[in-house]
Amino acid sequence: MTHPLDVYFSKVPGETRKTLCDRASISQMHLSRLMRGEGEFSTKSLRAISEATGGFVSVADLATAFERASAEKRGGQGRTTTAA
Repeated sequence: MTHPLDVYFSKVPGETRKTLCDRASISQMHLSRLMRGEGEFSTKSLRAISEATGGFVSVADLATAFERASAEKRGGQGRTTTAA
């Protein structure tokens, strides 16, 4: 399944991980880990990323994609999150 941030990058001309990270005040490594479902992330980080996309990607979309990627790394086990 395509990550919602990959959809965002494909739809917004000139947008890169670097420009998004600069606006969200997070490192590119932090964003990369989020997209791969690694580590833990605060609501504050997810909100900053969502706001940096201008709301194109919601906090719920980011949380759901993170949980999905994390579960895939664990072999499909673990909790799932649904967007509200």
